[in-house]
Amino acid sequence: MLTQKNILELICLVCGPVTLQTDLLKEELLDSFALITIVSELEAEGVELHPTQLGFAAFSTPQKIIALVQNQTGPLP
Repeated sequence: MLTQKNILELICLVCGPVTLQTDLLKEELLDSFALITIVSELEAEGVELHPTQLGFAAFSTPQKIIALVQNQTGPLP
């Protein structure tokens, strides 16, 4: 089951230690490879993301990534 904690752990594995509010772009932690890795892992968990949702702005913080997932799946534990 996908949880907020799981998503944050995934982001930490890909980008390094972060908090929910870390600006992944400003801190230069999110590049195109990291974005593809995060999206691939989320899709492997059954989250369907549309190409229009895949801009860097939607992935600028872990909190925004979690919100994006919740828009697709409903509330996460």
